[in-house]
Amino acid sequence: MRAVVVILAHEDSEGTMGVIVNRPGVALTSPTHPPLSQWIETATGPRVDFYGGPVAPDSFICIAQDPTSTTGIRTLDIIDDVPSQDYPHRVFRGYSGWGPSQLHTEIAEGAWWIVESQMGDVVDLEPENLWNKVLQRQDSALRRLGNFPQDPTSN
Repeated sequence: MRAVVVILAHEDSEGTMGVIVNRPGVALTSPTHPPLSQWIETATGPRVDFYGGPVAPDSFICIAQDPTSTTGIRTLDIIDDVPSQDYPHRVFRGYSGWGPSQLHTEIAEGAWWIVESQMGDVVDLEPENLWNKVLQRQDSALRRLGNFPQDPTSN
């Protein structure tokens, strides 16, 4: 399955943490998570919790588009911050993680392509098409892969 991962933290000695931004999950309606429900209600559509990755699947991360940040995004505190529709944001269940040097090894093996993200990637309105969009804006051979269909047999 194709994944667009936005890296949130990287330390050579600690490892790397990111979230998959192109896998919408399901609507979260459990009353045991009232702050989460409020964040999802104000989130950029689709208003569901997104699958951020396999690590800590019972944890949640809220990421907002932030034009004042050098990265274009920032994480929000789901408990202490107040949900608002004033800034585009999404809620992610779990995260993707790599131990020290693990991601470097996977990149060297060709398992990942490294490309620049754009501020709107985290809150793209068509997350299921984000993988293609990201590749189509590259100035390399990757651009052609952005036109490759999800299911090549249906081409």
